[in-house]
Amino acid sequence: MIDQARQILEFAVAKEKAAEAFYTRWSAKCPSDLAKVLHDLAREEHSHQEKLSLVTPEDLIAEGVAPAEFGLIKDLPEVPEDEEDMTPLDILSIAIQREQASVLLYERLRASASRHESLFEALIEEERRHKHRLELQYALLKTRMAR
Repeated sequence: MIDQARQILEFAVAKEKAAEAFYTRWSAKCPSDLAKVLHDLAREEHSHQEKLSLVTPEDLIAEGVAPAEFGLIKDLPEVPEDEEDMTPLDILSIAIQREQASVLLYERLRASASRHESLFEALIEEERRHKHRLELQYALLKTRMAR
């Protein structure tokens, strides 16, 4: 059970590292207003890694329930092979899907954790704010393109 909990934590940290790298990479390739949003999100994803480092596998085990029972979110949207052809709308769409997957992951971790419930609640809220911010950027960009 401890090994499963460790795998869950490693997965969550890896997801945050991947998000940070994604936002950093694309912030250099997007218009300045969107680049700033992506840069800010990259910084926040890095802080999520630091917060997750406070959690031990033992913290995820509540009343003998293995964290693996809530399932890993393995189907995060991948960046297409031909990523050079991606538009800012494509980038935002992938980012929105990834943030939603993060919300679901942290909701499951919160339900399973015997400790750090407030930490997972904070992560849930931050990921929701990220998603909302990305959705606003998507709507703004879509509106600009329609003109």
